[in-house]
Amino acid sequence: EEQSLEAVYSSVLIPALRLAEEDRHMDAVGERTNEFISQSTREIIDDLGDRVLAQDPARKREHQKNDDDKGVDEETLPDPCLADIRIVCIPARDEADELVGMMFSQILRQAGYSATYLAIGTVEDMLQQVGQGNFRIACVSALPPFAVGQARSLCKRLHSRFPDLTIMIGLWDFAGGVIKAQERVGSNCGHSVATSLAEGLLQVRRVSALDAPQGAENSESGREYKIEAPSDHLAAALEKPDQDEMRLDEEEGVEEQNDSSRRRDPAA
Repeated sequence: EEQSLEAVYSSVLIPALRLAEEDRHMDAVGERTNEFISQSTREIIDDLGDRVLAQDPARKREHQKNDDDKGVDEETLPDPCLADIRIVCIPARDEADELVGMMFSQILRQAGYSATYLAIGTVEDMLQQVGQGNFRIACVSALPPFAVGQARSLCKRLHSRFPDLTIMIGLWDFAGGVIKAQERVGSNCGHSVATSLAEGLLQVRRVSALDAPQGAENSESGREYKIEAPSDHLAAALEKPDQDEMRLDEEEGVEEQNDSSRRRDPAA
């Protein structure tokens, strides 16, 4: 039976990436193996994405218009207005976060949104790219373990630089689900939290619906997020590691590793 792109990513690639990340943090695999896993996963995502986007609903709509193809149901096609909603997926820590952000951007494009992802880089470089992209929604992509602290820190930097930007945190495949994930990141960090691609898409749709009445007055084509340098005091506070965040991140790492051990050894 043919599976959806979201199902393949959620049931196969993301769990495999998570296990690879756990092995990497425990030094169970070498650098070459990590590079091979990342490159192979990237190629699979590219290939699957190309296949899906080749069947892009907008193209089907155009074929229907030109060829009078009665097989395409107009009601199943995405609202063309969704293409005006620009979304960016930003990796929180490393290449694994980038790869899941790459997957999520494809899911969003398949749904009709104008979505892209950023390659992992310095925080300042990624913030500059966000500032130049005229985005309405940003998704901080983080794959456990040891991801919550980086996601929380990046979320704060984004909110400080772009206060009008809607921020969603994706703690993909997080043990405990959305409620526990929200507790970990804190109530004042981001507008929503998702632990799966499907949940992330639902959150984006919810935000899009809430923003819809203001679309006519504040069209995305006329909005720019300008990069403003933070004050010296704020910059120092942002750059200085927060002791509570470091403690929570360490606790999360221990808990995630314990949870991983239980999943790998059910008899434990």
